[in-house]
Amino acid sequence: MIILAAKGIFASRRRYLENRAKEETFWGNFPDVGLYGARIGIIGLSRISRRVIDRLNAFHVDIKVSSHHLNEAQARELGVTAASIENIMRTCDVISLHTASTPQTYHMLGAEDFAKMKDGATFINTARGAICDQDALIAELQRDRINAIIDVTDPEVNVPDSPLWNLPNVVLTPHAAGSMGKELHRLGDGAVDDLAHYIAGSKVSGEILVDQYAGRA
Repeated sequence: MIILAAKGIFASRRRYLENRAKEETFWGNFPDVGLYGARIGIIGLSRISRRVIDRLNAFHVDIKVSSHHLNEAQARELGVTAASIENIMRTCDVISLHTASTPQTYHMLGAEDFAKMKDGATFINTARGAICDQDALIAELQRDRINAIIDVTDPEVNVPDSPLWNLPNVVLTPHAAGSMGKELHRLGDGAVDDLAHYIAGSKVSGEILVDQYAGRA
C-alpha cells in the first residue's frame, strides 16, 4: 500500500475510472508521484515497522521515523531520519502508522495533525483505529485534500453509516493486515516448531527475536 500510494495509484485510478480513458497528458496531472525519492513517514518503531523500513530501503526513498525509542545510532543503522510527528505530517508523501494502542496513545493523532498533511498525501493505518481521532480524520478526508488507506477503525467493525464507506479518496479494508485463512496454519506450524525447539533445548522464535532486537525495542 505504501508503494502504491507513493506511485499515486489511488488518485490516478480515480481519474482513470471517471474519464474511462487515459488521455495523452494523463500522468501530467500527477507530477509529484513516484516511489524514487518519495518521503515516507513511519510513526512508531515496532518489530513490524522495522521490517517495513528494511523493505522500503531497497527503493531509495527518504524515510522519517517518529519514536521515543529511536536514537541517532539506531537511525543510522536503520537508514532513516528521526523526526517529530509534526514534521512527518507536514512533509511526507505517505504516512504509515505503527504505534501500539494503549491508553497513552488513544487519539494520539487528531484534527491538527491531519490538517498539517500535504495536499495529495496518503495516511495509512494498519495499527489500531483508536490511535486516531476518527471523526477528525473523516472531516479532513471529506475536504478531498488527502487520501487514506484504513485497515482498522474505531469501533473495530466500522459502523454502517460511516462516511468511510463511500469517500472516493479512501480505501477501506476489513483488518486484512493480520493472519487470515490459510495463513492461520502458519501460526499453528510456528507453535509446533517452537515446542519442538523448546524440548530440544534450542531457542524458540520469541527468544530469537529478543536477541535480534535487544536494546533496540
